[in-house]
Amino acid sequence: MTSIGITTGMAIATAAVAAYTDLRTGTIPNSLTFGSLAAAPIVTFVVACSANGMSAGAMAALGSVAGALLAGIGPTILFAKNGLGGGDVKLFAALGAWLGLHLGLELQALAFFVAMLWVPGRLAWEGRLFAVAVGWTRSLFNRKVAPPPELARSLRFGPAILAGTVLTILYRSLVA
Repeated sequence: MTSIGITTGMAIATAAVAAYTDLRTGTIPNSLTFGSLAAAPIVTFVVACSANGMSAGAMAALGSVAGALLAGIGPTILFAKNGLGGGDVKLFAALGAWLGLHLGLELQALAFFVAMLWVPGRLAWEGRLFAVAVGWTRSLFNRKVAPPPELARSLRFGPAILAGTVLTILYRSLVA
């Protein structure tokens, strides 16, 4: 298995376990996210060293740390504004550590895109999309009208992060 195969496999496994536990319990375990954050730089270092030497291993580990830090910035800001859960923030950072900066940011964009399609799709499936859209529009133009309560429902974001991870890896494997 190549170094890319190992890190992408670990990223998919991490995202899959997180999605499962998020759906079942509404939480993403710290042991999973912090464990991945700790293991990813070490694993990427060892795998890159064995394939291409010590300097490649150091660069891979540095890329893993940079991916974790930078993939966690945007979600941390959303967390501070109560727009995202803490487990989601740590999961994005862990996936950035496994996949690196570019793929970490790409999977974030795809995860938010999947969630953006999921919410109206769920409302349409439940037969409430039109009513919620009308209520939201009314509340936009009249401050005295409260937004529909459906807009305050929380979303378990783990499955969207899994979808973003898988879509990113699939896309990159097709264009590479």
